[in-house]
Amino acid sequence: MNNLLISHSEDSADGFITLPGRRGMLEETLETLTSLQPGHHDKLTWVLNIRGYCDTLSRLFGYACEGGFVLERSLHSFPVDETAEGLMQRMLTPR
Repeated sequence: MNNLLISHSEDSADGFITLPGRRGMLEETLETLTSLQPGHHDKLTWVLNIRGYCDTLSRLFGYACEGGFVLERSLHSFPVDETAEGLMQRMLTPR
């Protein structure tokens, strides 16, 4: 990924970013997970977890995996970082 493309369209995006506190964050993050599972895309969803804001979301994904609702391999598509700098570094690192 030489250039990061931010888009509202799943087809044209290189990936997705979950930002804490953004309206619709939970819904949109679950939507990327839902479309990832059957193979509609194989894009990463980077999660910015400032001050533990997304800790509960991470636990929810863990419980969903334990319950068989989410495939464990899907969770690897949600790299998490606590800083914007760290998140950018992850975004620029090839898979």
